[in-house]
Amino acid sequence: MLERHPGPDDLPAERAPDVIPGCARLVVTASTLVNGTVDSLLALAGPGTEITLVGPGTPLCPSLFRIGISRLAGFVAVDREGCIKAVMEGAGARTFRRHGRAVVRQPTS
Repeated sequence: MLERHPGPDDLPAERAPDVIPGCARLVVTASTLVNGTVDSLLALAGPGTEITLVGPGTPLCPSLFRIGISRLAGFVAVDREGCIKAVMEGAGARTFRRHGRAVVRQPTS
């Protein structure tokens, strides 16, 4: 686990160049799209690396497959009003589960 603010069992993000090039599988959180680190992380991955973009904020956009992402794992809200209420109440991820569903997309062959 590479983290900008590492915990006791995490590696600091600065170690990415040492760790990512040897990975067969790489899981990247959707927050890297917002914090501007996704491009540098993808650039470190080898040509055969299976890359999954995960998190409730993952855009389920097929064009992401063209930049090297192999799988998109995100969230689709089903109960709009329930999601809005949960946001207004400061709910966490567990609460959102009852208002939507997890979705995994892969490129079609």
